[in-house]
Amino acid sequence: MSFKSAIKPFLDELLRILLGLSVVISLSVISIHIVGDVTSAQYTYVCAISLLFFSCCWFGYLLSSHKKLSVGHRTSSGFAVLFGALAFLVILPMGLDRSLTFFFLNEIEQAGEQGYSPEQMETLFIQKYTCEHSAVGKRMTEQSMIGNINITPAGQYVLTPRGLYLVKTMNALSTLFRVPRYAPEFYAHCTSTSSTTKAHHL
Repeated sequence: MSFKSAIKPFLDELLRILLGLSVVISLSVISIHIVGDVTSAQYTYVCAISLLFFSCCWFGYLLSSHKKLSVGHRTSSGFAVLFGALAFLVILPMGLDRSLTFFFLNEIEQAGEQGYSPEQMETLFIQKYTCEHSAVGKRMTEQSMIGNINITPAGQYVLTPRGLYLVKTMNALSTLFRVPRYAPEFYAHCTSTSSTTKAHHL
């Protein structure tokens, strides 16, 4: 068996996967531009609908058109497209929307050679990112739409059972992967570190 013959099935499989990824990502992008500005929760729904629609069409296409393909090839190709598109649609756009690092880098780029001091960066974060971009309100609205929080008649945010389960799950994953959690002990550590740093500079 020649090298070309040996690698042809792999290339065919890769081509099918890339074709599927291109279509499902294009569907999601077109849907988002038709809808207009969307929140992260609405974006999730748009992507989920696009993925579901395409997955049905893709599996139907594999089952009906490729009689020479084994069940394993059909299944692996379909799931590779599904999870590949899901990873791309979640990591890239959601990462850009949520990335504080990207916000800071973008602001520094706009400042040019003048740049920002550490104190100006903190002010920029509070005034522009938190207030002007309504970071808190935006996220609370999204979590309310998703069902992770409820807003009481007094205007207080409280966790729903679903939200509590999510928090416990995320805390467990944070512990597993040793990612700092947004918990009181970390706030205390941050405060003490900040005070030590200021005293050092004085």
